[in-house]
Amino acid sequence: DRSFTISTRQIAGSTYNVTVTDQPYGHTCSVVNGSGVVTDHNITNINVTCIDNRRRVGGTVTGLGGGSIQLRTEKNTYHYQTITVSENGNFSFENLFAPGDEYSVTVYKQPYDQLCDVTNGSGTIGEVDITNVKVTCQNTYTIGGTVEGINAGKIKLGNNGNWKTVYGNRDFIFSRRLLPGTSYNTTIIEEPYGHTCAVTNASGIVTNHN
Repeated sequence: DRSFTISTRQIAGSTYNVTVTDQPYGHTCSVVNGSGVVTDHNITNINVTCIDNRRRVGGTVTGLGGGSIQLRTEKNTYHYQTITVSENGNFSFENLFAPGDEYSVTVYKQPYDQLCDVTNGSGTIGEVDITNVKVTCQNTYTIGGTVEGINAGKIKLGNNGNWKTVYGNRDFIFSRRLLPGTSYNTTIIEEPYGHTCAVTNASGIVTNHN
């Protein structure tokens, strides 16, 4: 907010008409006392009043268990902002959006040992703040076991597209964590040289433990 003076000076008797030629981003500005006739003094009563129409994007996080999640918002496919949320509850991005802007909210980095999904994560900015973005987090669990009977070499195992190479006899864990209710099926992709291997307890449904 500040005072302004138009550089072009006018003579007494001439008319003037001040208008807004370029609105600031996300604002609507109007001019009061913008036109008239110049008399014998400077015109100083022209008022430009702007209304900030920008809106916030936010929502709630539930199910987050002790870690943190990074959320990212994208505005009109070119402007990004990332925030870190460390507890359940409300969240809001600092950047403001103008009516008509398209937005999307995604998980940029998942918390360790959890998987979070976003609902109501995209849309077009209207006349009110966006507060209904929902981020729901669930615990995930590992699939693993023990390799026995290898005298030398390595075995390659697979589970739902996740591969694991195990050298010798040892415990193993697949890197991909799964949600409760997800089915798993561990198979042998490549046997060690000179060995015949079999998998027991190879398939099942993930419950609430590794």
